[in-house]
Amino acid sequence: MKSDLPLDELSLTMARVSNLLLTEETVDRAIVQLAAAAKAMLLGSLGAGITLIDARGRRTSAGSTDSLVRVLDNLQYEAGEGPCLTAWASGQPVIINDLGAETRWPRWTASVYAEPVRSVVSVPLIYNAEPLGALKVYAADADAFDRNAVQTLVRFAEPSAILLSHVQTSALPAKLSATLVQALSSRNAISVGKGILMERLNLDEEAATEEMIRQSRTQGVALRSVAERSSRIAR
Repeated sequence: MKSDLPLDELSLTMARVSNLLLTEETVDRAIVQLAAAAKAMLLGSLGAGITLIDARGRRTSAGSTDSLVRVLDNLQYEAGEGPCLTAWASGQPVIINDLGAETRWPRWTASVYAEPVRSVVSVPLIYNAEPLGALKVYAADADAFDRNAVQTLVRFAEPSAILLSHVQTSALPAKLSATLVQALSSRNAISVGKGILMERLNLDEEAATEEMIRQSRTQGVALRSVAERSSRIAR
């Protein structure tokens, strides 16, 4: 259960979701598509959900993969506290390793203790430095989500926020703009290039990112150009 998708598979998943959203007509339907993709990324997950929140902390839209997630989220907003609200307010990922030992949100944890959930990870959705909401995934076992799982969800949340911001502000049916498509394409290329460097040079993700930045600055080219060259060399 402590596993995440490799970088190239994560990029492909994001590309598939963005293609699906080309024909989605409402932000609520877009949220459900993204929540389903998030659940599929973390093995052993019970369910996933996305909530969009306004500046006053009120839900504007929400979607989930199943009824259990809806129950857990509704109890969170009734209590006025919980990991989703904290991720949104702080702009930082929030993880619960064991709900039975959690003390940060006593009203919420007391209300959901009887539910078949022990682990939670929630990450903020941020676009142009503005918090849009949060993405969360639940699991039945304690300690279900490790650092890699959190990083996977963070990587997925970034382009998801771009997509949701676009759908929120677009006329219906929602169409991805050329700028958005380019941004997603660049992100996918960089993720793939980073994965290739990690494998070829035996680097961890942080070191591979630093190497790409170093090459970008030394050669005076964009990160995407560095990534695409790495991909060509690997073929």
